[in-house]
Amino acid sequence: GYALAEGDREQLFRELLDANIPYSIEPGVSIQSSEEVLELCAAYPGRIFPAIGIHPTRSIYENWSDRKKLDALARMPGVIAVGEIGLDYHHKREEQFRLKQHLWFLYQLNLAWKLKLPVILHVRDAHADALRILRWHPARKLGGVIHCFYGSREIAEQYLKLGYHIGIGGAILQLEERAKDLWEAVSYIPLDRILIETDAPFILPYCKAVIQPKLLRRTRNTSLILPAVIEKIAELKGITVEDVERATAENAIRLFRLLSLNVKLKKKHKAQNRKLRFCAFLLGYSALALRLDLTASTQIVTITPTARAAAKMLALGTKEVVPSELVICSAPESTAAPMA
Repeated sequence: GYALAEGDREQLFRELLDANIPYSIEPGVSIQSSEEVLELCAAYPGRIFPAIGIHPTRSIYENWSDRKKLDALARMPGVIAVGEIGLDYHHKREEQFRLKQHLWFLYQLNLAWKLKLPVILHVRDAHADALRILRWHPARKLGGVIHCFYGSREIAEQYLKLGYHIGIGGAILQLEERAKDLWEAVSYIPLDRILIETDAPFILPYCKAVIQPKLLRRTRNTSLILPAVIEKIAELKGITVEDVERATAENAIRLFRLLSLNVKLKKKHKAQNRKLRFCAFLLGYSALALRLDLTASTQIVTITPTARAAAKMLALGTKEVVPSELVICSAPESTAAPMA
């Protein structure tokens, strides 16, 4: 019953719009992909909003001398966060590159602090080192999200004490034997600190019982699974789906400062007498790969609305997606391999 699919970007856009999911935040994972994020945002103005960053597993391939390029990209109009950034110790063969991960992590935390932007954090098998850095760095005051969280209650509690939000996605839809610790953590995490996500095209929900192994390897996770994520959070917390929808909406608006962005957009389009509905929807956090081809190298964070919650939050009549023209940038197509 999960919304897993093969297909192209335009097809996915149509399906997302049909499901009332019209807005996205896409984080970069390298300098090149960050350029492509800006290009994608320019191609879909008002539909996708960029975060700029270098993923820890990609940082080992970046030239340290190119850090000023990242600085320039992060200053582009419309960038709302620095990410994905962090530490990843999962691949043992890359232990010798950990120092470079640390250097890029610190540089990007400094960049976020300088630009007063929240961060999207990727931390895998490196919580001790990541927490030690985050505790003393002032960027923690700007907030952020620990994306695709798959840890225990104890680890979640340490991030919460620092003021971070926790991104919950497809991992929560695994079988109990794999998701037991995460379920316990979700039960504990305050609702006002949860964001919903998918980490697409990775972190599929459990679906081996309904999809053949050969097809499973070609199956892409999309943000269309978000209703199932919300339902599972509601079940674990013993609250209604509507409560989870409303809270995750408010959390996303607050963390990424979307209300202030909406005000700027309204001023920009006031001359055209257009109505903007940017914050009229339920907003949730989701990592979604819009580039569903095998050469995809970027992830998407989708702000997910539902018509039901939208009606409760703001009563705006139009469903038109108004172009914001936030970003004008171009970059070559990527041929990088999918990120692990």
